[in-house]
Amino acid sequence: MASLPSEPREYKEPLVVVYQAPTELSSVMVKAMLEEAGIATWERVERTWAYDGIDLSMKGIYSQLLVFESQAEKAKELIAQYLSDVDEGSAPEETDLTGD
Repeated sequence: MASLPSEPREYKEPLVVVYQAPTELSSVMVKAMLEEAGIATWERVERTWAYDGIDLSMKGIYSQLLVFESQAEKAKELIAQYLSDVDEGSAPEETDLTGD
């Protein structure tokens, strides 16, 4: 059986929030798009699951997507283009990711 590392992994570069996803679907889709573009992406879920999935966060978002600071501008550009394509109906998935 493999053992867990004794200390958390440290990165030399800070992570920054590039997208606040209003829904789980938007988080999954945008994260997949960024990773497909070669941008490592982490998700910080803002939900409390102790009450059977009820959103008790009161923040109005499902999660935050984070990337390395050096990739943040490129990630934001890709996200803006992707959301624009979704609004125009020309994204790969015709799904409203804006939460409207």
